[in-house]
Amino acid sequence: MPGEHAGAHILRRADEVHASGLVMGAYRFGMVLEWLFDSTTNQIFAATRLPLLVMH
Repeated sequence: MPGEHAGAHILRRADEVHASGLVMGAYRFGMVLEWLFDSTTNQIFAATRLPLLVMH
């Protein structure tokens, strides 16, 4: 959806396909910068109920 944050889009799609978990990379620009700029990683960590496998 236009204007939708990437994290919200990923979680919406995961729900649509009935995903049982997510595998993703994290903190591409470092944890502090990503925290300051509301990164996709942080948004998914805060909003998901799915199990996550994260690599950074």
